[in-house]
Amino acid sequence: MTEEKIKNILKAMEGITYLEWKKIQDCIEKSFQSEVRSLKNKIQIATPEEIIEKYQRDYRLF
Repeated sequence: MTEEKIKNILKAMEGITYLEWKKIQDCIEKSFQSEVRSLKNKIQIATPEEIIEKYQRDYRLF
């Protein structure tokens, strides 16, 4: 996101109340959470080799 776009967003938000901000924030969070849930449902476990590599690296075992 460009600095100009951020400035435009902040200018548009000038003067909103805390309650208005919380409502907007809530809607944005729900939107992101919906997308996160959708992506999580599509993630598959890594290959055994990848898991062993991570296990060895993180726990220095095997």
